This record gives sequence, C-alpha cells and structure tokens, in this order.
Amino acid sequence: MIRIKHNTLKASLLILFAATAFVALPGLLSQARARKKGPSAKSVSITIGKLKEGIKKHEDKLLKSADQEMTVQEEMELLDKKIVKQRKKIEELNQDLSDQVEVLKDKEKELQKAEAARDKLLQHLQKRLRAFYLMGETGVLNVTFSNKTLPELMLFSDAFERLVTYDQSVIDKYRETVNELQRTKHAQELENALLQEFIRQAEEEKQALHQMHSDKEALMKRIKMQQGLYKLSLKEMHKAEKDLNKTLSKIKRNAERRKKAFLLNKKRLPRPVKGRLVLRFGEVIQDGLNRGETSKGITVATAKGAAVHAVFKGKVAFAGYKKGFGNTVVIDHGYKYFTVTAHLDSIVVEEGDRIKKGSLLGSTGDMATLFTKGLYFEVRIGSKQQDPLKWLKPGSY
Repeated sequence: MIRIKHNTLKASLLILFAATAFVALPGLLSQARARKKGPSAKSVSITIGKLKEGIKKHEDKLLKSADQEMTVQEEMELLDKKIVKQRKKIEELNQDLSDQVEVLKDKEKELQKAEAARDKLLQHLQKRLRAFYLMGETGVLNVTFSNKTLPELMLFSDAFERLVTYDQSVIDKYRETVNELQRTKHAQELENALLQEFIRQAEEEKQALHQMHSDKEALMKRIKMQQGLYKLSLKEMHKAEKDLNKTLSKIKRNAERRKKAFLLNKKRLPRPVKGRLVLRFGEVIQDGLNRGETSKGITVATAKGAAVHAVFKGKVAFAGYKKGFGNTVVIDHGYKYFTVTAHLDSIVVEEGDRIKKGSLLGSTGDMATLFTKGLYFEVRIGSKQQDPLKWLKPGSY
C-alpha cells in the first residue's frame, strides 16, 4: 500500500508539472509576439530551441508515463489472477463448511437416536429394578412365605442377576458410544469454527486485493489524465513550434527581401541629383584627370551647390576624399550592392551612418572642375560596375 501511495504522489506531481507547463506555454509564445517591431530571427530561434527542449522533455515524460501505465496494467493483471484464485479458494472453503454442517447434522441425529435408546433402556431398567425390589433377596422369609418352591426361586434369582449384568454391559457400551459421538461432535464443531475463521481471513484478503485493484485503477486514471495533459501540451508546443518556424521563415524572407531590396527596385531608383547627363556608362572620358579612360558610371552636369541625395537606404561604407574620384560617398545597400557618388564639393554624412532613401549626402561645386565636369555616379555589384541608367527610373536623365 505504501508503494501505491508513493506512485500516487509521483503521478500527482507529474500532472501538476504538465499543467504548469501547459499554462506557461502561452506566455512563452507571447514573448515572441509582443514586440511592436516584431521578433528578431535570433529571439525566435532561441524560443524555438526552448520549445524543442520542452517538447523533448514532454516526449520523455510521455514515454515514462506509458511505461508506468504498462507496469500498472501488468500489476492489475496479477491482481486479477490473485482475486480469481482467492475467489476459488473461498468457494472451496464454503463448500467444505457446507459439508461440515451436513456432517454435524448427521452427528446430531446419531446423538438424538442414542439418547432415545438411552431413555428407552432406562425405562426398561427401572421396571426390572422395581421387580427386583418387589421380589427382594432370596432369604428365609422370602422362601417361607413365597408360593414358589425354592428351586424356582433360585432359578429366577440367577436369571434376574444375568439380565442385570447384561443390562449393565449395554449401558456401558451405550455410554462409550455417546461419549465417542460427543467427542466427534466437539471435533467437528472445532473444525467448523476453524473453517469459518479461514473464510473470514480469505474474505479479508479478497477485500484487500479488491482495494489494491481499486487503487491501481485510480492510479491508471491519473496516468491517463497525465498522458492527456502531456499530449495536449505537446500538441500546443508543436503548433507553437510550427507557428514560430513560419515566423522565422517570414523573418528570413523579409531579411532576404531587405537584402535584395536594392535589386527589387531596379528601374525604380530616383536620380541622385538634378542636372543633365553628359557622360554615359562605357563612354570614353574626354576631359579631366581621367581623360581617355572608359567611364564606369554616369556623369551629370549640375548647377553649383546642387543637393545630392541617396538613391536608396543603406549604410555609409566610405565618406571622404578618394584619389581619382575626389570627395566620395560609398553606400552599402546590402546583398553586395553599392552606389558610388563622387566629384562632390561637400559631404554631410559620415562613415557608419544609416541613411534613408533621399537622405542628403552633400552638394556639388568647384571640386567637380578637377575631374569630368559634373557629378559622377555608379552602381556596383561587389566590385563589378553596372550601367546606372538601367537602375534609375526611366526618363531620369
């Protein structure tokens, strides 16, 4: 019984843990959904890792619960077999008791018959004793006043004495028979009492087995309920993991989209500065320090002091003077896409700045006169230059 109580306590603690995990699960999910800007890929990955760890623990507990259920089922089967054997034992004892009752009834009848014979014999002896008393002893007076002769009186006395001796033997035999019957009856009564005690103990043992079986059934119900909680928790955790995987995939897709945002905006980029296109991509430079070289970008003639803007969001990778380009701003737009804006008169951004589409980078001025006249602009994928006109909105220049 102590073992059953221990298992019951253990099952209750497991059920409480499963219920706690199930209640805490929504809070775990809400942590990944609560931020206004949306969860980061790192935080979602950490949450998924925790969920997978929780799922593994719950699966292990579910397996242990299944093993415990199997053990309890085996114990219940053994108890069922013991109960059947105990029931059979009780039936056999009851049959023995029933047979014993019949034996006692037969002994009682035999005693009643013996007692009836005793009473009859006693009446017969009383008559003989009365006759013997009336006759008296065969003495002088009896012989003198009797109407019988002496030989007749002597024969009668001898016969009567023999009858009395015979009756005495009958009484002794009867007494012995009665005593034996009483001893047998007493032994049967003792055996009957023992059988009743055996039956009482067998009934108590059967009740104990039934109680153990009931405790096992209760434990089995708790295990089933515990398994139900684990399965429900696992279902919710798997659903949460699935949702978070979708969220992570979405975050990664968005990250990829953000990385490829520059590419996706091909032929949609605004012009970097107002002006007139004076040199196209691939044309030979006719003046300035780079005369005779092939242009790797485009050159736009502008008014003095014209504002120069970023064509797309990104991070300033370089801002300063660069030999062969003059004052230059290089912007990293992600996914190995860069824009180079050079021949600036002034720069208003610094390396490391995060800028938006249309952010002011600087202005044009006299600096451009040292190079090809106008603002120089190029688009690169890694270190390979692209034709900027294929990226800017049609009609920009």
